[in-house]
Amino acid sequence: MSKKDGRIEQMNRLNAWMLCAAAATPALAQPSMVIMGLGGTDLSPDGSTVLGSYYDAASQKGRLARFNVATGLSGVNVSDLGGIARFSNDLQTILYTGYNLENINNSTNSITYGTPTQYQTTGLACTWSSGIGRTNLGVSPTGNRCDYTINSPYDISGDGRWVVGGQWTNGLCGAYRAFVVDAVARTFTQLPISYEGAPAFTFASATRANCVNNNGTIAAGYDQNYPPQGGGVQVRRPAVWVKNGSTWTLTVLERAGGEIFVMNDAGNIVGGKDSLGQLCRWIRQGTTTTWTKEVIPGGNGAIPMAMSASGDAMVGDIFIWTPDINEGNVFSLNSHLFNLGASWLGEYRIYNPLGPAVWDISDDATKILIRGSDDRSLCLNTFSTALIDLTGTTACVPAQMIHDPVSDTSVAPAPGYYSYGIILNCMAGGTWPLNYQWQKETETGEWVDLYDDVYCNSTYAGTSFDVKAPTTSQLRLGFLSGTWRGRYRCVVSNACGQVTSAVARVGSCPADYNFDGGVDGDDVIAYFADWDAANPDADFTGDGGVDGDDVIVFFSRWDSSC
Repeated sequence: MSKKDGRIEQMNRLNAWMLCAAAATPALAQPSMVIMGLGGTDLSPDGSTVLGSYYDAASQKGRLARFNVATGLSGVNVSDLGGIARFSNDLQTILYTGYNLENINNSTNSITYGTPTQYQTTGLACTWSSGIGRTNLGVSPTGNRCDYTINSPYDISGDGRWVVGGQWTNGLCGAYRAFVVDAVARTFTQLPISYEGAPAFTFASATRANCVNNNGTIAAGYDQNYPPQGGGVQVRRPAVWVKNGSTWTLTVLERAGGEIFVMNDAGNIVGGKDSLGQLCRWIRQGTTTTWTKEVIPGGNGAIPMAMSASGDAMVGDIFIWTPDINEGNVFSLNSHLFNLGASWLGEYRIYNPLGPAVWDISDDATKILIRGSDDRSLCLNTFSTALIDLTGTTACVPAQMIHDPVSDTSVAPAPGYYSYGIILNCMAGGTWPLNYQWQKETETGEWVDLYDDVYCNSTYAGTSFDVKAPTTSQLRLGFLSGTWRGRYRCVVSNACGQVTSAVARVGSCPADYNFDGGVDGDDVIAYFADWDAANPDADFTGDGGVDGDDVIVFFSRWDSSC
């Protein structure tokens, strides 16, 4: 049996299994799913809005954006994104790793090594709000680092004021320390570290705060120091910092090892792993420094990414845990969705080859932010972020374009950058299933659907196919028959809407405007037809308009035969 036939058989079996299960189960609302069209990293408390980023190929920058299931995409005027982003409970303050643009080549706050441009824009904590805009939270007063990162923010409090993470200290290549910063007063506080007595007689070598509660009075993460048994090797240990007045107090929850990754809104329940790698919760006893440990059954090796507001649900990796699911044992989210009757499991797989697949959970534990793979095409799997509603009550979100495909008129069909062919991406959002159909314009101006050629799944080499995956978010054009030049667009539809992308032009020379492989008078005629119609394709200056300056640039390329 071929790989292609095997995948069809697996999908048929899974669909048949689910039909049998559905026939034997009382009718309930199936879980629904909304594709985001961006890389989501945080979820609003009510589960209606996702914060994330997408790569703008035109500007070659990562851009922040929010996607609301009712109102759609809203951009954020941030283009110096360098890491994951979090937002406050009211969604108005956004935390992200930005670039130290204010201090490029400043001898105190930026270090230049290697090539002239390397490490000149160091990474550090930044916030953005609609009223203030971007705020550089400043460099820790205790030092900087011998690479591009000064500090790494990991979380922001629900009220949007307090930021926690890890920072480099004590000058060049110093220790790494947990910090909390008041984003309003822009003041850094280095959190306390442990000290181990005999036989180690040493302070913690590294600390980091991974999470903070709603009002910024409790932070948690790790403190790295020697375990009780010694052995000459320091380990990360689960740590909690509590603020009383202006003083922070450290409590190491388990000296043998572990780490805290998440906490509930109040900060009295934290989640992480212990020294044995078991998934655990630690519950604070009143206002004391005593925390009671609870090992979660079946959670060995599980790393949580998020906890519900009450602390009674955790998600991460590809698991979900609540006391009332799977008898209180850690459970595969795919299995849980199957039990709830999610009909799309044979087509969409919760999966992330580069990290955790489950990222966040709403306060009431009914909405889950995931990353997954659209497996419907036998030629290419494509990845996306999605919001799952376990109750299936989210109204249908019409298909909408997040980022149009970007033209490429300088294609060189040779090994290297184009070894996998020409790649066009159509980033869309909306309720699953989102159906993609790439089209190409004919010489008579008609738009016709593209289809996989017979070689689509035999190899990824661009020289071995013509068209791959025209019913997915990513179209690949190969060089087998030399038919790749032209104008392309993507039509995306679902049960409640349809949207068509902007046109992407693909060619080997900008002046070859009619894509016939040469530069002559016919290209001038074709160009002025678009210029007279103010077609965006005629914008050769890239300024967003079509005017006389575009004509000058076009003829400059035409005179040089490209």
